[in-house]
Amino acid sequence: MPFVKGRKKTGGRAPGVPNKRTLQFQEKLQEVGLDPLKAIAELAPKLPPERLVPTLLKLLEFQYPIVKAQEAKSEIQRELDERIEKQNLEYHLESEEREKKAKEAEEERQRFLKS
Repeated sequence: MPFVKGRKKTGGRAPGVPNKRTLQFQEKLQEVGLDPLKAIAELAPKLPPERLVPTLLKLLEFQYPIVKAQEAKSEIQRELDERIEKQNLEYHLESEEREKKAKEAEEERQRFLKS
């Protein structure tokens, strides 16, 4: 089935739910009793400043995964977008109809002036 704009997501992981590899990694850390935050706290004072910040940032990604921003339109926003699109279409159709009538009126006027 082709993708249709506005179609709701079906299947897959819900937003914010870690993937299997992340869960397995976290479980292994717990099994061996390794707490990355505790390890960082113990090692941090021993690292030179130029290595400390990048190391902390990289290690924290495992404990607190970066959640991607998700574009989510509410049902109300989608409904408003549809209404606006419909009004724009109606306006353009009405404009074309007005232009057609104006052209016909001008042609009629020209015929009247010639006679």
